[in-house]
Amino acid sequence: MADEPQQVSWFMLQRDWEVVDESGSTLGRLTEVLGDEERDIFDGIRYRAADGSEVEVHASRVKEIDEGRVVVSGEAESGETGEG
Repeated sequence: MADEPQQVSWFMLQRDWEVVDESGSTLGRLTEVLGDEERDIFDGIRYRAADGSEVEVHASRVKEIDEGRVVVSGEAESGETGEG
């Protein structure tokens, strides 16, 4: 189907991509990709939520990477925010 999003590698992630939950609700905008490109180790992402807080999401919660958006499972937990 032409309307389906194109899945891409984590190497393609770009700042300001939309971050959504599994229901499609917007959580925020991507601010940082966490990992080591040279060793191909993806640790997760960091995004800015609507309230301005920075939320870190472990790679195990990143369910899908489509061109222009990242789908994550579960809700943000306070333990995942900030430095981490």
